[in-house]
Amino acid sequence: MAYLVDTNILVYRFDPRFPDKQGVARDLLRKALIDDAARIPHQALLEFVAKRGLEPELAFPEEPKAEFQTEASAPIYQKFFLAVEGTEVRGGYFLTYETWRINQTTETVCNYRLPISESLINCAYRGLGRTLVQHATKRNPFLYCLGMTNMRRPLPKMLRAENWWMKKTPFYFRFRPALEGTARVNLPAKQKNMANRDGRG
Repeated sequence: MAYLVDTNILVYRFDPRFPDKQGVARDLLRKALIDDAARIPHQALLEFVAKRGLEPELAFPEEPKAEFQTEASAPIYQKFFLAVEGTEVRGGYFLTYETWRINQTTETVCNYRLPISESLINCAYRGLGRTLVQHATKRNPFLYCLGMTNMRRPLPKMLRAENWWMKKTPFYFRFRPALEGTARVNLPAKQKNMANRDGRG
């Protein structure tokens, strides 16, 4: 008989602070997957993401509402992709297509964004993350990825294994004199001094 998985089971499975509860949750989910008895409600997934402290903008969107246009004729547009098995969704990602100027030539470059795979909770789908990357690479070989926090997380480790060039990229902003008619933003004194020390003032 199938049963619903509570949010707390998912939370404890990935929380190393309580090894005993983590072990129980791991064994319970493993047995449920083997018996094909577990069903994870949509609401439980949403609560799990919220409790894990994942910012909303870093979660795969519930609906394909693009931040930019979806027509290929636009200079910046997005496409969403799902990994489907029968009627079940096992993963997905989306690409932001951008027009870049590289060495005096115009190229379409893609930002590989928010890949998610069921392999996070089900080892039967191990390798799906790599399949998603390879699928994206076939669509456009000029890919990049930002905002991965550190190199020890699963995504950068997998990209390195796929021979991606990895580079830490700090975000710096160069301030230019304001154009006529634009608004001026006054930085607090502390932030202004920090910008000056970093050569950004």
